[in-house]
Amino acid sequence: MKAATGAAGRAATPGGTAPVSARQTMRAIVQAGYGSADVLHLAEIGRPAAAGGEVLLRVHAAGLDRGTWHLRATAELG
Repeated sequence: MKAATGAAGRAATPGGTAPVSARQTMRAIVQAGYGSADVLHLAEIGRPAAAGGEVLLRVHAAGLDRGTWHLRATAELG
């Protein structure tokens, strides 16, 4: 599979939007507290910056297994 690139080798984005490196915000599912899926909401947040020796990855999909979801929904870690 070959990745498409935009100007200066940056990843091109669907629909011709600004390159990833030019955007200052990102969409994220945010969990405001412990509980059911009702505590999750879509938010526009500041895009993190990669520090020296780090990389910033674009995630297209993510998931949780049953045990992790149960832990996030019922137990507050302290």
